Amino acid sequence: MSRVRMSQAKSTERRFDFIDVTLRDAHQCLWSTRMTTAMMTPILGAIDRVGYAYINILGGAVFDVCVRYLHENPWERVGLLCDRLATPCDALTRGQSLYT
Repeated sequence: MSRVRMSQAKSTERRFDFIDVTLRDAHQCLWSTRMTTAMMTPILGAIDRVGYAYINILGGAVFDVCVRYLHENPWERVGLLCDRLATPCDALTRGQSLYT
């Protein structure tokens, strides 16, 4: 490939960022989203070092499960995880999930 074509190819390369969903999705099917905050904290450093663009920390059912089954404050979970992670946190939720 000529130098001109190689430089053109490089200028059109796209960058892909990855979002980790382990803390949101990994335990959703296995344990019905019943992974406690205490179970999550030991792995935070390892997940943080990978280099993800974002770490997704909660999904639609987390608020309900935290309160109803785990007897945890979901806002405390969000605060603790975001405080301990250098990588920006991301969340996925629906309005209905906040009010069930």
